[in-house]
Amino acid sequence: MKNEFTEISGKWNFPALEDEEYFGTLKYSNSYISLEIFDQLRCFNKIDKFDVVVGKTLEGTITLLDCIRKGNRPCVWTDENGIEQKGISPGSISSNGESNIITTRLSCYSIIKHHCFKSKDEIKFNKFLFNFDGLREWLDYTTVTINSNSTRIEANYKKPETIHFNINEDIEGRFEFDVNTANYKGTDKDIKFQINLTSQIILESKKETKKDKFLEIRNKLLDFFTFAINLKQKPYLQRFFNNKIKNQFTSDTLIFLEVNQGGMNKLPDNHLFTFKYSHIKTNFNKIIENWFSKYEKLKPIINLWTTILIRHDIISLNKFIFVCQALETYHARFRHEIETYTNNELKNYGPKLKVRMRKLLEYFDDETKEKEYIENFKIGVTAEQISNTRNYYTHYNEKYNNKMSEIEIGNVTPRLIQMLQFLILRELDIEYQTVKEYMEYPKFTRITNLVDIKSVEEYNND
Repeated sequence: MKNEFTEISGKWNFPALEDEEYFGTLKYSNSYISLEIFDQLRCFNKIDKFDVVVGKTLEGTITLLDCIRKGNRPCVWTDENGIEQKGISPGSISSNGESNIITTRLSCYSIIKHHCFKSKDEIKFNKFLFNFDGLREWLDYTTVTINSNSTRIEANYKKPETIHFNINEDIEGRFEFDVNTANYKGTDKDIKFQINLTSQIILESKKETKKDKFLEIRNKLLDFFTFAINLKQKPYLQRFFNNKIKNQFTSDTLIFLEVNQGGMNKLPDNHLFTFKYSHIKTNFNKIIENWFSKYEKLKPIINLWTTILIRHDIISLNKFIFVCQALETYHARFRHEIETYTNNELKNYGPKLKVRMRKLLEYFDDETKEKEYIENFKIGVTAEQISNTRNYYTHYNEKYNNKMSEIEIGNVTPRLIQMLQFLILRELDIEYQTVKEYMEYPKFTRITNLVDIKSVEEYNND
């Protein structure tokens, strides 16, 4: 879908520059926000980033957040000791015939229309809404059924009920669904109706909450869904709401736009999920609670796992090194304090990779053996071989002769990655049967969000 830009001209106030004002033009779309000032901004303690810029335009007041200057121009500023300094000020010069026009370009992260904030501390909201590609497939709700014969097509649709979950004492989360039917507005003359199936995540607070707090929760949830969906997630359709501000205007005039950095990432037509909502819905609140309570310990492990996930061009050897590091980190953070060691295993400042891997393999074997786990999933190599191979390729020492061949590395690495997933799933207290099913779950075929109906008598089961 093409980016459609909106341009708004006006006078722009910079609170960080003692409320200096400049004329300029704002240009934005869903993935781009830029402000061009028709002057060179005065330096302010060499700060390149402005928390807040306020615009007075014919379309009303606009607040821009986190604006960063682009380009370079020489300037003079006064430091904290009152001494004049010379340096570089971001900006640019554009040529207009025989004259040079000095402009300053700023890249901004957010827009709030129809309200003025002089400080980021003033910006608080009651509700935050966002979405990402793959959410509806993960929720696994099929809301439309179609029956047809030679003379008739019948489409039955129903909006699923809202799913609630808790974040903390002040903030509640929920999944909301919408099923829209409308006259088709496309180019295919045979299509009469279009059913649009959508879902979104809403975070709602009992009290006004700072924007950054909502974004922090969003990022933690996105990491959860990256792990659950087995695909790096990027948010889009991000909107904030403030009840007090909203009451001062009509419902459609308060608009908060977040730049969609990096764009949407489409779910592949055939995709293997780690697990879906249907697998964990009876214990979903507890699992989310575990995710947030253990997030700081899980974060570096998830980061390593995500690196393996998103780097499609990464070779097996590098994947092997990453997953060894992730497993070593997991053991240090979650298993180390409950293990028993011999004095020999703890020498030289704690257990080495070989000891940690042996402990993890023993734990993994115990967990899977008792539950009749998939037989052909066994790792197939020893902790010593894993340790020697990692150490050989990271430290290089010929004494590590009991290492795996490149073919063995290619075979073992996917199993180590799955073992890491297994350990994280169990850390979240996901039921063992769910863990077992995820290992055997077939590839998922994507269902489109749009259903086109060429001839239908409309029934609404809502």
